[in-house]
Amino acid sequence: MKTLLTIIPLWVITCCSAFAEDDVDRKDIKAISSFRTSVAPKLDGLLTDECWRNAPVASSFITNSPVFGNNASQTTEVRVLYDNDAIYIGAYMHDPEPQKIIRRLCSRDQVENSNVDFFAFGFDTYHDRQSAFKFVVSAAGVQDDIRMSANSYDNNWDAVWTSKVSIQNDGWIAEIKIPYAALRFPKKEVQTWGMNLVRNIQRYNEISTWSPVNPNVSGSVNQWGDMNELQNIKPPLRLSLMPYIGSSVRNSPNNETKPTDYTTSFAYNGGLDIKYGINESFTLDMTLIPDFGQVQSDNLVLNLGPFEQRLDERRPFFTEGTDLFSKADLFYSRRIGGRPLNYYDVEDNLSDGETITSNPTETQLLNATKFSGRTDKNLGIGVLNAIGAPVYAKIKNQTTNETRNYQTSPLTNYNILVFDQALKNNSAVSFINTNVMRAGGERDANVSALDMRFTGKKNNYSLTATGKLSQIYQDNNPKIGYAYSVGYSKISGNFRFDLTHKIIDNKFDPNDLGILFQDNSIENFVGVKYLDFKPKGILLNWDTYLGFSQSQRYIPFSFQKVDINVGANALLKNYWNVSVYGSFSPFKTNDFFEPRTEGRVFVRPAYYYAGFWAKTDTRKKVYVMFTGGLADSRNPKDMYYEGTVEPNWRISDRFSIAVNVSASKDFSNFGYIETLDNSDIVIGRRTVNSVTNAAGVQYSFTPKMNINLRARHYWSKVVYYDYHTLNNNGSLTLNNEYGENNDINFNLFNLDLVYSWEFTPGSRLNIIWKDSIFENDNRKVDDYFDNVDKTFNSPQDNFFAVKLLYFLDYAKMKHWFS
Repeated sequence: MKTLLTIIPLWVITCCSAFAEDDVDRKDIKAISSFRTSVAPKLDGLLTDECWRNAPVASSFITNSPVFGNNASQTTEVRVLYDNDAIYIGAYMHDPEPQKIIRRLCSRDQVENSNVDFFAFGFDTYHDRQSAFKFVVSAAGVQDDIRMSANSYDNNWDAVWTSKVSIQNDGWIAEIKIPYAALRFPKKEVQTWGMNLVRNIQRYNEISTWSPVNPNVSGSVNQWGDMNELQNIKPPLRLSLMPYIGSSVRNSPNNETKPTDYTTSFAYNGGLDIKYGINESFTLDMTLIPDFGQVQSDNLVLNLGPFEQRLDERRPFFTEGTDLFSKADLFYSRRIGGRPLNYYDVEDNLSDGETITSNPTETQLLNATKFSGRTDKNLGIGVLNAIGAPVYAKIKNQTTNETRNYQTSPLTNYNILVFDQALKNNSAVSFINTNVMRAGGERDANVSALDMRFTGKKNNYSLTATGKLSQIYQDNNPKIGYAYSVGYSKISGNFRFDLTHKIIDNKFDPNDLGILFQDNSIENFVGVKYLDFKPKGILLNWDTYLGFSQSQRYIPFSFQKVDINVGANALLKNYWNVSVYGSFSPFKTNDFFEPRTEGRVFVRPAYYYAGFWAKTDTRKKVYVMFTGGLADSRNPKDMYYEGTVEPNWRISDRFSIAVNVSASKDFSNFGYIETLDNSDIVIGRRTVNSVTNAAGVQYSFTPKMNINLRARHYWSKVVYYDYHTLNNNGSLTLNNEYGENNDINFNLFNLDLVYSWEFTPGSRLNIIWKDSIFENDNRKVDDYFDNVDKTFNSPQDNFFAVKLLYFLDYAKMKHWFS
């Protein structure tokens, strides 16, 4: 067996080397020679320096969207210089109507999503046709930067670079400096980098590129051109320090029913972020005593289902440069520093007369470290480690006033190890391991995966395979589980398809550092898709798809569900985006998860769902996104409705407002209530109403300074009108004796006000005010505005903080002391 396990990976790697030969015919590749300058240009957005006149010009852009393959409507000329310290880009975007250039201000890293004119460029520094650094600057001077790889687009990565823009009588200019410290590249005397240049003209909705990127061909970086003859450039010592200091004050309610009963707490903190380039390829990132209190509040909802809500990651350390760690979908970063392991056990360990005075919902991290990079043989290596401090709940005896601690999480070490061997033509073989070790004999976990993607010579077909193994150690009773998936897809051309097969056994558990909703299942999927990028009638481009999925319980084997999905998307000539979609389950579904008990099943009826999505022309000052959907089943009076309206209003180039109003109503939702002492499972039939109102207001003072206000109120009302006992065959029997009141009136309100100022490149001052209200009871309130009034009369948690972060770069410090 051990011999077989050794032979199989070797055979796979040998085969993939043959399968992933170079793809695309590169005969017509665009190329430009770089030009070394002895005098660096002055960054003033004018391109008047003598050095620009001698540099070769890249022009003749080709449209990418809304229609591929035409000559760009306006001329763009780009020059590239380099010296011992940096790469310089000089771009002249010609435009006979400069007064129509869209120059709205927006937040950093939001340029491509802000419907403005921009110029972008990217460098594939290792010339592997898979990964790249991309930089974007808007016509108003706002920056954006992205790390690109074969299957990810990391917009959270931030580099420190400088740019200047200016408006001219015949267009606009962008002059940019990218220090070598912002890049990673090999140690070679003569280098060729992949490169592409991009321009967006918003009023035409036109994106054009220097090297054509055909949407009918899978991948982007593999279609870039070349920048040749980079000579004698040396990777610098990459060392930067970002010390920060902060102060905060929090007003927290002591009593859920007395809005005026508060405790005020003050906190002063400091820490240090370190980024060190170990060599030209690998970087070490460290954060000591991190403080993430200033991140945006989560969009929580009332969760009635058997699975947890997956939350977005907003902490910068866990969003920047983490593409390597996303392989095989083993890593859910919110586990690090998240809810303590035994958070829900505190109440069960109270003695008579005791109450909980505090039970922290988050784990304080002592430090976190990332090590990542790629060798000259294209082997990516990543290590992420974090240590969580012990967490204690406080329990008070009401009679003696004595307090005691109850440990909800021990000292915990989180670790991830990744090896990712990139092959030609977007192929790769990756090994991933996640490990969680807890002190004191608590639960430990180890999960590994081998993930493979092989793409054919013509970049038309791909084969994927993933195998996973989990090992859980608790109470001297190890639990070992496995999962695997295989897939075959046509990834280029107008007609495409996907075939996938997946098995997850009943013991596979990656949830200590990952997230898995359904285990013990077999899933099969067949999908076809047709894409047409040629304008026809009112359509600029469109696609349609059809998918068939079937799932079964793995152990013991039994039918679970069949789903059929169909839909179509289109971009119209008036630049509206529209989509229609639907799903249909023609047979009854065996739900093995809703009963919350191993071996039990709840049989749900066949159903259908139909919906639409539309967005008006985003070039306008006011545009609207709206959605709608409805569903029904074979149960009587079982309709479901949902809808969203999201207007966006750009009041000026500095000021914008976005509002989101969404609502849904499920008239006959069946769900788990509780398991009684006699092991009977109670299922309730309920009406579920949910309403979300959210608003975002942004005012930008300069490209480097803005203020953002975001407010969200979420209301969900659940009213039960009968209860049932779950039978062994999955059917229900009406239970008229069950008399508990399980109605829910659930409210969440969050307000986030953030002032941000990048006063020098990489250095920021943030001022944050957060207000939150959580109110949950079983008192029915039918009127929405009465409910809002009730919510705002509830206790509120207020948080105010100031954080100053200063960027110290080794190259800059070296000049200070030289």
